[in-house]
Amino acid sequence: MESDFWLDRAAQKRRERAKRYFSRHGLDWIKEPGASLTAPAPDDLGIFVVIPALAEPDLMATLDSLQRCDLPDCSVEILVLINHAESADDTQRALNRQTLRDGRGRGPQRICEHFVLCEDLPDRHAGVGLARKLGLDAALTRLLTSRSAEGILLSLDADCLVESNYLTAVWRHFEADPECQGASVYFEHPLVDAGRREAIAGYELHLRYFVHGLRYAGMPHVFHTVGSCMAVCSDAYMDQGGMNRRQAGEDYYFVQKLAATGAFADLTETVVQPSARRSWRVPFGTGRAMAQQEVGEWPTYAPEVFDDLAAWLARIPDYYDQDRQTLDASLPASVQAFLSRAGWPERLAEIKTHTATREAFQRRVLRWFNNFAAMKLIHLATEERYPKVPVSQAAAQLLERLGIAPPAELGSSSVEDLLMVYRGLCRGASGQAVDGL
Repeated sequence: MESDFWLDRAAQKRRERAKRYFSRHGLDWIKEPGASLTAPAPDDLGIFVVIPALAEPDLMATLDSLQRCDLPDCSVEILVLINHAESADDTQRALNRQTLRDGRGRGPQRICEHFVLCEDLPDRHAGVGLARKLGLDAALTRLLTSRSAEGILLSLDADCLVESNYLTAVWRHFEADPECQGASVYFEHPLVDAGRREAIAGYELHLRYFVHGLRYAGMPHVFHTVGSCMAVCSDAYMDQGGMNRRQAGEDYYFVQKLAATGAFADLTETVVQPSARRSWRVPFGTGRAMAQQEVGEWPTYAPEVFDDLAAWLARIPDYYDQDRQTLDASLPASVQAFLSRAGWPERLAEIKTHTATREAFQRRVLRWFNNFAAMKLIHLATEERYPKVPVSQAAAQLLERLGIAPPAELGSSSVEDLLMVYRGLCRGASGQAVDGL
């Protein structure tokens, strides 16, 4: 009885916090949520999968993949947020309405599915960020009606497949580590389409190389930021102000905020397979990359940019009690150029006035020089000193720096061979590549 009292009290506090969240960040743009979404939620609802959809031909395959999953020790529900902008053409509108009919016509499933259609979203806001936010907020609202008023929000896309242990692996991850508030779920693009195999392998290698380059340099809180591979606890979602409405890159900005708390992790016990299809809907990301990179090897940042970044990060603690100008002069030219343009002398003086220890000083500098700042430094170094190079060349050279394989073995490695090595690094020694789901 006493445990029930404390559970109910904690749930009530969450609901009160949610009122504040929705008063500041909520959007009342779902006009017809449907009967299933407004019905009472199961008391043990613990996982909610949210899928934004815009004229998606492969959605049913994604839903079937989820329905085949092993079930965790809680109830699971799925929300498909079908959406289009005011300026959507007739084809998109017709496809979305057909998706709604098909979805609601699927009948009862072992995992409850909800389908919501949001039409004519304002053009200035419409996009994947807004759709993801509307879906996650709706899922949060439903989680709040469960007994504990909390759960795990999973962000997926309508062209993904998941491994059969997807739901159980997520549940066990957060159950085993109550301090974890969010996770980047391991992913692998399918290498099955002969026409796009080289392009998607190169692009995924570029993503993995970039993450490991940042980690090699010593940047903290470095994770993959793929919108279809995010998991977040509902409490943390509210604490971070929910998902942003960016029309592209919403996943990157959301994960960076959450990862900076130190309560974010890699979740490598399962696999999400994002599609390798082409798309012009967003200015960057997998779909745009596939549309742009038809032939040739994917270009990426030269490994020297990470060497320069590492040199800067290693010297940061010394600025606490050593001469700035002397230290500046010892840094690579690309770092000196970045610091000059970023107003480093003034920032350093301000940071020193607010810190009393070397450790506190370093933490404050890294709050200023976060992953966004690191990207600016990398872009500057690329533009002015180190032009981009083929991804196989860069990935092989970074492995050499990491001591992963001898240089003689790296010279003849193909993009796919290198990708398998980097997948292993990301997943750990026990991880196995997945050929198909």
